[in-house]
Amino acid sequence: LITLILVEIVNKRGAEAKTKTSFIPTKAMFQRLVFIREQALVAVIALTIITLLSSADSIVSRLFLDTHSAGQYAAVATLAKVILAATSPLMWLALPPAVSKDRQKIMTFLSITTAISFSACIIFSLAPTFFLQTLLGIDAGMFTTLLPLASIAMALCSIAFVLVSVSVCLGTLRNLFFSSLAATAGYFIVFLTLQLSLGSLYASLYGQIVASLCFIFGGLLALRSRHFTS
Repeated sequence: LITLILVEIVNKRGAEAKTKTSFIPTKAMFQRLVFIREQALVAVIALTIITLLSSADSIVSRLFLDTHSAGQYAAVATLAKVILAATSPLMWLALPPAVSKDRQKIMTFLSITTAISFSACIIFSLAPTFFLQTLLGIDAGMFTTLLPLASIAMALCSIAFVLVSVSVCLGTLRNLFFSSLAATAGYFIVFLTLQLSLGSLYASLYGQIVASLCFIFGGLLALRSRHFTS
């Protein structure tokens, strides 16, 4: 936020040098700074929530499992997060089209993210033991069966990351704020509801899926905005 304020002042001084007029802070400038502050705050909240939710299963495993079991599940979580790491560059590539409000290019990057994520889900689901032992050299034991579900959770999370970033650029702050609230509430409701019947890890993964779907739904609503060039 401080950096943005300094940039605003530098831009104003640059305009002053060109027009040879005195630098006087205007009401429009302060209104813009207030908007930037609000946008930055909502963006930080949303990105913090989705980042924490993407690691919720690992946190739960450390809290509810013994050291050995938590280590075994960590291998599953690490492999599932490969999906998130593989698609993260697409999130950054989608930002310029979002700033220019180019719906077609945004949808292109979103489609690529979806295709890569769920292709990885299918591949990991076909041979979870093979990929865990080949790529990580670890036998995850009974937690191996969680890899398909963890992969789906990370695939949806990767799509949610793209849409959250796009929503920040579009300035749909209210939509993003309520999506963050819905995602947080959805995760805890699902986790508390399913914990006793399915166990903490299954409950956490299903909670992550619901939370990601909340962000995805909010992001798709943002893409229906009328402020697009195409």
